[in-house]
Amino acid sequence: MNAPLTIQDVSEFYLAEDQASFHVRLPGLDGRLHPVIPAPPLTKAAYASAYEVCSRQLQPAQNVLNGPYPLLMHDVPHSFGAPFRAVRIFSRYVPPIPDGSANWIRYLATTSRAPYRWIEDLGHAEPGYFLTGLPNAPELWEISSCERDPADRCVFVLSPVRLPHGLPTPDFTKIADPILRTEAQQHWANLEQAVVAHNPYALVNSAASLSEALLRIFLAAPGPARSNLSDLLDSLKRELDKSNSAFSPLSYHFMQAVRIMHQSTQHPGRVAGIGRPINPRLALSIAEGMVEVLASVGLV
Repeated sequence: MNAPLTIQDVSEFYLAEDQASFHVRLPGLDGRLHPVIPAPPLTKAAYASAYEVCSRQLQPAQNVLNGPYPLLMHDVPHSFGAPFRAVRIFSRYVPPIPDGSANWIRYLATTSRAPYRWIEDLGHAEPGYFLTGLPNAPELWEISSCERDPADRCVFVLSPVRLPHGLPTPDFTKIADPILRTEAQQHWANLEQAVVAHNPYALVNSAASLSEALLRIFLAAPGPARSNLSDLLDSLKRELDKSNSAFSPLSYHFMQAVRIMHQSTQHPGRVAGIGRPINPRLALSIAEGMVEVLASVGLV
């Protein structure tokens, strides 16, 4: 007796939604559609180009993700380890299905010859991303590599574009001045929101504002009120040279990186200074750096 087909064995499947679930059928060698019980795990997804991610234009991808015909993602076994995942991507195919039923939607696996944007971007060595998750809390996955099986079906290896350990909860009650405490709390909340929204420019702006607030609070001599981030970092450098600072040398270098990236967000013409627009993964490294800054002054 032949083993039943699984979604791993085919290049297409048929899906029908139910009130509380969905049903999947696979084409058999006999030309008929056979139900898969239980239905294989599938995840809704949408594609976003590097330009859309870096310029914060994720609404078209979110519309696809939340619309009636998103891409469908099926996880397959892999040996890459956490936090990577390997998936096949299926997209809706418009022509009628063999049995003529209007309730069943045909999905085809992505092949290396498919005319999809993610295949074209990979062919031009451009980064690409898949969006998954909830409407108000989407998850962003970067395509790390693409491999083909003998049937030319693509297996995409994805890595998450987020902090792998999440963000800590700082204890801002250690800041005595209520006005400065509220300011630091607000900038941290804005940074958290930018991380969740995958907004690299807002993340860098929030990190710069938080850096400035922390420097005004914890510098022994922050200088005049009109001092900007560059001035405050100069003061920190003098304190570090005298070994008399609440901040660590590493936090100083992180905040200098924030300052440089913040200049490019305020002045688009300076993007050439860092060689490219702010990449989401580069911005997240700044978020991790700000955790180190908070730790150096005892807030986490």
